[in-house]
Amino acid sequence: MSSVPPASSRSPGAPPQADSILQSEGVVAIRQSAVRWTLNIVALIILGPLAAMLVTRLVDRHGGHDVSLLLNTSLPGGLFALTAIGAIGVVAAALGARISSAQMGRTVAGLTVAWAAFSVGDLGDALRAAGPGFPAVITLVIEAALLGVCGIAMLWATVSMDREASKDGTPISVGAFVALLTSKGAMLGIVVAAAGALVGSWLVARDDLRGQAFFAGVLGAILGAAASRITGTMLPGGDPANAHRPEIPAVGVFLAGMIAPFVLVVVPGLGGIDEAARGAQLTGPGAVSPLDWLGGALLGTTIGINWAGSLLESSGNQSDKK
Repeated sequence: MSSVPPASSRSPGAPPQADSILQSEGVVAIRQSAVRWTLNIVALIILGPLAAMLVTRLVDRHGGHDVSLLLNTSLPGGLFALTAIGAIGVVAAALGARISSAQMGRTVAGLTVAWAAFSVGDLGDALRAAGPGFPAVITLVIEAALLGVCGIAMLWATVSMDREASKDGTPISVGAFVALLTSKGAMLGIVVAAAGALVGSWLVARDDLRGQAFFAGVLGAILGAAASRITGTMLPGGDPANAHRPEIPAVGVFLAGMIAPFVLVVVPGLGGIDEAARGAQLTGPGAVSPLDWLGGALLGTTIGINWAGSLLESSGNQSDKK
């Protein structure tokens, strides 16, 4: 007596492993989502508060916390906090990139820096407490430059530890990373990103309140990155092959952070900084702290790059239809 095989609901033409493939892809997607959420939580409840704790130990000459990393009563303490925040950011970037992707590495580092950025005083209060004038402006420029170096180290951590690039066998080397940031096309993208970031901050920062100033740094990074990708793709001096890389506009945002304090020399002017700080009237790039620029670069450049990519793709599709 012959046995009759059970009827199958699968269509005759379907591959026998189709269901298992779909199931495995679903499991992978759920696992990746869980990993991303876990990394964000680690940044928000462990790494970020640790970075913020370093800032809250700094005080101004009146005993308050109207400080920046270098505008405070203890230069050694400020330098230690800056270095430690940079180191924590590098660890956060490497952790996110190694476990997930370079983009996740920038996000984790950005959330960590955001905690520190929200723990400093409003920039006007810090300037007033430090005794505003040209020395304070130069101190902010130096702070932005040092944080820019930390930011480049974080970017290097994301590309060198990128899990997705490691799978393909194409992690970027130190020499290739330096060449990427120093090529002629990259220089154009950096300058354009810096200009776009400064303009973007004017659109948001109507005063120097912490939330508004940080968001000005993020929006500046978004606009700067979008402008960098568009010019890098369309202008003759650009580098279309690397215009999509967020590391290039991120360095431009770091440059904007170094330029921004000089805006105070013009608006409201050296003689008007104290009065503007007292009236909470610092606006535009002059209201954005160096930590705001660093956090904005890490969180905003990927958004700007993807936004510009969508615009370019849409423009290309419209051209093809014509």
